[in-house]
Amino acid sequence: ETGYAPKEITLWRAYHPVSKLDWVLYFFIARGCEKVADPNLDPGERITTHIVTLDELIDIPEDPRFQGVDLRVDFTKARLSSEGRAELEKELFGK
Repeated sequence: ETGYAPKEITLWRAYHPVSKLDWVLYFFIARGCEKVADPNLDPGERITTHIVTLDELIDIPEDPRFQGVDLRVDFTKARLSSEGRAELEKELFGK
């Protein structure tokens, strides 16, 4: 949908936000992405792609419009401590 093709996709997190429902949120990391086409959106979809630095990514959950509440802890740890940042960087970039 975005027009980017990854060289590798790995599952990063899976959350079960409601224990009484069979409902799982999956978060994936796509590495080595290359632009191969223009976005291909379904009718009514509004998706925009933004390239950001790690510092900008870590700050995104502070925006009140951020809806990935389950990821907020990971990004807050990365913002508040060098160990948390190093852990997140390793998870995201595989380094």
